[in-house]
Order: sequence, then structure tokens, then C-alpha cells
Amino acid sequence: MVVVTYLLLLLSVSGLAHYCLAVYAGVRFFRGATDPPHASEGSAHNVPHAVLPPVSILKPISGADEETYENLASFCRQTYPRFEIIFGVQKEDDSSIPIIERLARDFPGANIRYAVCRSAIGTNHKVSNLATAYERAKYDLLVLSDSDVHVRADYLTDIAQPFAGAKIGVVTCLYRSRAKGMIATFEALGVATESCPIDLLSRQLEGMRFAMGPTIAIRRPVLESIGGFTTIADYLHDDYLLGNMLFRAGHEIVLSHHIVDHVMGSETWIDLVHRQTRWARGTRSVRPLGYLGLVFTYGTIWSFLFLLTSGGSALGWLVLGAVWAARYSMAWLIGVHYLGDEIARKWLPIVPLRDLMGFTFWVYGFAGDTIVWRGRCMQLLRGGKLAQGWTRPNA
Repeated sequence: MVVVTYLLLLLSVSGLAHYCLAVYAGVRFFRGATDPPHASEGSAHNVPHAVLPPVSILKPISGADEETYENLASFCRQTYPRFEIIFGVQKEDDSSIPIIERLARDFPGANIRYAVCRSAIGTNHKVSNLATAYERAKYDLLVLSDSDVHVRADYLTDIAQPFAGAKIGVVTCLYRSRAKGMIATFEALGVATESCPIDLLSRQLEGMRFAMGPTIAIRRPVLESIGGFTTIADYLHDDYLLGNMLFRAGHEIVLSHHIVDHVMGSETWIDLVHRQTRWARGTRSVRPLGYLGLVFTYGTIWSFLFLLTSGGSALGWLVLGAVWAARYSMAWLIGVHYLGDEIARKWLPIVPLRDLMGFTFWVYGFAGDTIVWRGRCMQLLRGGKLAQGWTRPNA
């Protein structure tokens, strides 16, 4: 028991250090401070519209819900000189097609069209949809963005500006969540208060070595230099891998200061379990050491267990108080103050409960290699590769 108590103390202190370092990383990023290796970040701000490159927005889409029209319409309302939006859909009768056709009527100046994916290039259908849209793109600057993302009217301007002032390969950005229903809200609470702080800390410690799905802006020659979408067509975490492959190929990745909204509709507990399990096992398969290292980020859990094993000692209470204060500070500063996440603002008091859920799925992530994604049961292979799946009977 003594050994366990000291181990829990060590893990609690590591959690405290993680929270403090994430706060430091967040302050440095949002205050605009840049280290010499990343001096180009934000250096092209306020580039005149006349020199901004034209953009092809590629949208993979499968199905639609009540939020889909407004999410997609936000991309049509861009105050940007030249852009087009190309949707890659999975099938001829996809429920998103009437919405796309409505957008084309409502925004005739946005140059909207769609293409149906006739044959998959891999087990990841989203990447096949992207590849289908890519074949119809006219411009060299491509912006890849998921269909459940909502943006401001200056989004394209902010994302494209760095390309006008520096020879960079990729621009990506952080995101906050909007959610409907308590289940989706509880899940979304972790985005601004847990995931984004980890991303900012990773950037601070080792530079940007990854990209995030809500926005990946990339030059066509850069994408083709690593083999195009075919390279990531059989992998679950296509966004992370695309960025990481480009980093390893020597291309610079910039984290924009522009924040987008990830819109989550109502979901069930089963949806939550499937999504969190998919994230956990997918991350473990792609970055096994990084996934194992997440053990040091659950300070709220370890400090509570340390308090129990220390018999409610004064040291136990001191450690718990320090760790939880740092955890709340990180959640408020990054999630509420910098990201402006309304879910984080409203539900900040239950962040430790959200940590408990995250910890539970982190442990569960070690227990298998199968996932459920859009009704398809699939197996994860080494490196995050997806084996051919089968459709669930009740999907």
C-alpha cells in the first residue's frame, strides 16, 4: 500500500505539472508569442485581398441532420475574393444532396457543386469522398473541412493569409464545440478543457507535427508530394496522419489563431461510447507511446485516489487542492477565456467528472482493437490502419 500511495503521489504531481505547462503553452500561443522555429506563424496577417490565393474548399459528407444546412451555409458566406466549394458524397441518394442543391440556389456566387464517389480508394470512406471532391478542384490552395463545422465569415481570409507570406505546407486550427442534449454536451466539455490544452502543449514541446480535421489547408503540390489522399485512405485518424506525414516530409505546419466551431447534434449513450472508444483505440494504434503518456494527464483522478490511500491526510488534501486548482485554471483559461467555449463556461464545475469519463475510456482503449464507425464494425491494425468492416444489422 505504501508503494501504491507514493506512486499515486508521483502521478498527482505529474498531473499538476501537465496542467501548469498547458497553461503556459496556452498563454504563449494566444498572446501571439512565437519561438524562432515557428516565427512564420501569423507573420502574414493583414495580407491584402488582392494577393490572397483562390481556394477550393473540399467537404466530405455523408448524410445530414438539422444543423447541416447552417453549418455548410457558413462556408458560403465567406468574405473572400475567390473560392469554390466541392462536396464529395458517398452515394446518389445521399440525404445531403438536397441540402447541397439548396445551397447552390441560395448562394449562386459561391460556386457550389458536388460529386458522387463511384469507387472507394480505401477503407476510410471519408477520405474517398475527399479524393472525389479533389478531382474536381480548380485551385491549388485546398481547404479540407468536416461537414459538422461552423465558421465565421473571415475564416478563409485568416486561414489563407499565411500562404501568401511564407512557404508553408499546412495550416490547421483549434476548435470549440456546440452541442445539443446533455449527453453530447458532456462529451463536448472535454474538447476545450482537455483536448485543446494537450494540443497546445504538444505544439509548445515539439512543434506542430499533426493537423486537425475541422480545418486542414494545404497546397496541392504539397499534398501530391506524399502521394495524395491514397496514402491515408486506409487509416482511421486521417487528419493526424496527413499532418504527421507532411511534417516528416519536411513541410511546416502552422496552427492558426482562428477558432472554428464543431457542431455536435443530439446523441445517445451508445453514440458516445462508440465515438470515445474509436478515439481512444485509434490514438493508441497511431501513437502508442503518446497514448501511454496520457497517464500523466489525469491529475484529478490520481490526486483523489492519493487522498483516499493516504487516509485523508493533510498532505493528501494539500495535493488534491493544488492539482484541482491547476486543473480548473487550465480549463477556464484555455476553454473559457481563450477559446470562448460556452459549454466550458456553463459546465466548468463538472470538469473532474468529465475527466473521470475520459480516464475510463483511456483504460478501456487498451482492451481491444475493434471500433464502430457510422454503423460499420472495423478492426484497427498496426499504425491505425483499418481492416475491412462489416455493417451492424441494426445500423
